[in-house]
Amino acid sequence: MDVIAILGLIAAIVVPVLIMLYQERKPRISVSCRLVSSGDPSAIECVVSNTGGRAVEDVRVGFSFMLLNETTIISLSDTSVNLVEIDIPIQMHNVETPDASIGVVFPPNLPNPNLQDSDANHARAFAIHISSVPAKTNVEFRLITKDNDNRRAARQVMYICENMIQTMRAFIDQVRQKTPQVVKKLRFQDFVSARAKLDCFYKPGYFSFSGGRKTITFLSKDEIKAMELMESVFKDHKGDYSDLFNKQPQFIAPVVRFRTDNGTSTSAVTPPFGTTVTLFVEKDDYQRMKMGEQVPLRIPRKYDCE
Repeated sequence: MDVIAILGLIAAIVVPVLIMLYQERKPRISVSCRLVSSGDPSAIECVVSNTGGRAVEDVRVGFSFMLLNETTIISLSDTSVNLVEIDIPIQMHNVETPDASIGVVFPPNLPNPNLQDSDANHARAFAIHISSVPAKTNVEFRLITKDNDNRRAARQVMYICENMIQTMRAFIDQVRQKTPQVVKKLRFQDFVSARAKLDCFYKPGYFSFSGGRKTITFLSKDEIKAMELMESVFKDHKGDYSDLFNKQPQFIAPVVRFRTDNGTSTSAVTPPFGTTVTLFVEKDDYQRMKMGEQVPLRIPRKYDCE
């Protein structure tokens, strides 16, 4: 066997081994987030996984919605995690950021008709910083808000969502009886799961590390398909079942308190699919609004769920 053939044979053996060793040493980071078991929209759990062969330093998990007041991190592993407020404020005026893949606003703009421009400009984004994720290790954490009014708002969101789901189930059942082919491919439970994720106050956005920046996938493909189909059916057929939606009660709009550069402000959370909410406005505030003054929303004294 000549020298060239021998070198070629050695290369054929050694190169794949070197590639395998390199890939084994290369950091492989992924991030997944899920709702807590109770479905509470004021909490979320995330897992940062490093399946590579070496530790990864300076990992950040970013969230693209507002930073709720009294947001707290609970570490579910031995690794230390810290909350970092982003220096650049979120630009949240009335500009929506629709995701064409699901046909809904995600993350949503602040749904508060009385939100002052100064507050909208200074709502704070934030990220969770992990100094090091060891090799072959998962780092888990939970975000919650300890603000009592935010937790009250979360219970109201769940209450409204429960009623909305019942109405939408009745709507789909009636559509199925009349035009079954329209909803043949709709998986209702995937819609319910997607709706719960979209109602979550904490919106996973991206994660970054030395290898770059990647988007966090929160909704599954099946959930996205269910949302797309539900929105299409609702848009095309809601008029045929107006009595069903007209029977829905009105709900007091949940109001959350979030961090700003100047302290805190408030925002109403508005539900989808024809659900009607009313804003809680004090008499004096209403008079000030009539005079053209911008008045921050007050926290309702009592919600429908209370």
